[in-house]
Amino acid sequence: MDNGNMTLVGHLEELRKMIIKIILSLFIVFILVYINSEKILSFVLRPSKDIQFIYTKPEELLVSYLKIFIAASLVISIPLIFYHIWKFIRPAFTREEKKFARKILLLIILQIYIGLIFSYYVMLPISLKFLLNFSTSNIRPLITVENYLSFLINISLTIVLIFQLPIIVIILTKLKILTSYRMSQYKKYIIFVIFIIAAVMTPPDVISQLIIALPMILLYEISYKICVFMERRNDKE
Repeated sequence: MDNGNMTLVGHLEELRKMIIKIILSLFIVFILVYINSEKILSFVLRPSKDIQFIYTKPEELLVSYLKIFIAASLVISIPLIFYHIWKFIRPAFTREEKKFARKILLLIILQIYIGLIFSYYVMLPISLKFLLNFSTSNIRPLITVENYLSFLINISLTIVLIFQLPIIVIILTKLKILTSYRMSQYKKYIIFVIFIIAAVMTPPDVISQLIIALPMILLYEISYKICVFMERRNDKE
């Protein structure tokens, strides 16, 4: 059905169907996650192998497990969610816009997973090691599972958002809001800010700061190259 010729009621009906499909997809994935709950829990808690967790409320552990299963279901379902959203919005685009939108959606999904991998294997271990080093013989950390999950989710969301930088640059360049000249002009200030962010997020040693800062600088450089490439292609067209 052509969304351009649909009434408001028709659009709402299509939106309702899309939401139902997304919920069903999440429910099916949630069941699969629950079946493999031990593997999922082991994977999520692996970076915290040196932490002895506690819980302070009777229901806290159960709620934490549910949060893990829901979060895992969302992460696994990302391609399905985007697929259903794409099917809903696709009729509103022209042929050229569809090609561009498909590429953007695929890049967003790719960058989400790259960001999650980076946050899990790099950011989380470094951050935990640094923060737990503040403990002393008189002050020992008593961390709940809920605290750990909140910490993991906050780090993951932050890194995932940072890894969307190339996508934002592509869209702004396509809309002719951003130019390579501006990116080049403000590059030194951006790099300075990146090192400040890395210094705040990591232990006070150069190696840890470089581990965080270099990928962010690389993302900025990739974004700049993308911007230059798109400008040249637009000039040729």
